[in-house]
Amino acid sequence: MVKYSTISLTKELYEVLQDTIDKNPQFGYNSVADFCKEAIRLHVQEIKREIREDFWRKLNIEDLLKKIDMAAACDSSMYERAFKHIKDMAFILSKDFKIKNVNDSFVSMLGYRREEIFDFPIKNLIEKGEDFIKKLKKEEYVRDFKTRIKRKDGKKLDVLITSNGIKGDYFGVAKDVTVKKIVGDRNKKLKEL
Repeated sequence: MVKYSTISLTKELYEVLQDTIDKNPQFGYNSVADFCKEAIRLHVQEIKREIREDFWRKLNIEDLLKKIDMAAACDSSMYERAFKHIKDMAFILSKDFKIKNVNDSFVSMLGYRREEIFDFPIKNLIEKGEDFIKKLKKEEYVRDFKTRIKRKDGKKLDVLITSNGIKGDYFGVAKDVTVKKIVGDRNKKLKEL
């Protein structure tokens, strides 16, 4: 076997190709290796063309256009309004888990000004902060994480935090369950009596 580039030729085929190349200089090949390289290039080009055509055949343009229209209809201002007016404490964390933004409920319930907690590590604001971060890093999503959040005056609120990763940041909502917990604890004590 005689090898050229990435293909192997039998001696007989090599001799036939060499004879054809010698008799037909108008083809522009100087050797069997040149001929084989060109054959491989043309074959790869044909495979690429077939893959491209198959891609366009499988692509559902109508579905793609619907998704684009849906995304355009949901402009970012709608999400900004939802973030601002949500009744629970909403926050956005950077990829290193520092506070980037909070809503009005967060500010009023905890007593901080936005400027005071901007770039503040979330782990310093909540109990079990390291556990929260570890779980969020691992799963990109945390649902109803039970913890306590520290207000500016030092008091602590019982909260359930739900958070998930969005475009490199983390969006979260902390639901105040302090009253619910107090009532639950009282009911538990009453049942024990």
